[in-house]
Amino acid sequence: MNRPPDQQAKAPAHDIALSYLSARLSEIKLLESDVRADVPDSIHQMRTAVRKSRSTLVAYRKALSSLPTRQLSRDLKWLGRVLGEARDAEVLHDRLSHRLAELPATSRSAEIFAPIDARLAPAFATATVNVLQVLDSNRYALLLENFATLPRPVQMSRPAKGQTKKTCRQITRSENLKLRIAYDRALVIPEGRSRDAALHEVRKCAKRLMHTAEAQCGIRPRRALEVFALARQISRSLGEAHDSVICRDLLALLETDSRLPESAQEAYGRITVREAQLCDEALQEFTRTMTRLEQYPHN
Repeated sequence: MNRPPDQQAKAPAHDIALSYLSARLSEIKLLESDVRADVPDSIHQMRTAVRKSRSTLVAYRKALSSLPTRQLSRDLKWLGRVLGEARDAEVLHDRLSHRLAELPATSRSAEIFAPIDARLAPAFATATVNVLQVLDSNRYALLLENFATLPRPVQMSRPAKGQTKKTCRQITRSENLKLRIAYDRALVIPEGRSRDAALHEVRKCAKRLMHTAEAQCGIRPRRALEVFALARQISRSLGEAHDSVICRDLLALLETDSRLPESAQEAYGRITVREAQLCDEALQEFTRTMTRLEQYPHN
């Protein structure tokens, strides 16, 4: 695709987004073979590549408005959801296994691990089978085909680079504003399910800001990397808090089983207290990082 200089200047962020998307497509293709081979952490990495792609389509939608990306965005959301079901079960199992391993040796026994394995192992197995079925589906093949038909980025002229930096700053400020609005909304909601859901929306905004900044690292490296680091810390802190909530929900569900041994009830109680502490620490770190992001000069 060869655009004359005047058209390059009219769509300055176009090629930034296309270059980033091209790298993600290559990543998804490489990771597909790892997922099929059951390579550890491959589902998580593929899900991340899919999420980055969709975030880019959303954040740079004006720059990419001339391209048929709507169906691609829907298909990426679908693929990410399927990958997420397997990844979430895996993360929850690993997290609870780690919490159980922190207990005194006298409190660790098969009767404590068994209810968790019985609940999560089948869910992970089913989700993994679903992932493999999706990778063999026509919809996935069409997704890759549509992804590959996006035009290739071109070498920008010097004037276009200056305009691109300006547009990139505008896009970053826009995504940062969306994050701030989501944060303000979450602050006024009392603690509970509604606030947990609101914080999850904040996390999604932080991820999109993080991926937006990452795409700009080649053209404004210092600013983009600094915003990327702050948004990533916000995402990680909220991810820690979210995982803690899910863990405590599962433990509360397991504790309703009247057949649960007293030793398991006691262990789950200890883990619940520890998870609540970790959640509080994560939310405190999230608040500190949000303050740093608010003070950051987005220019």
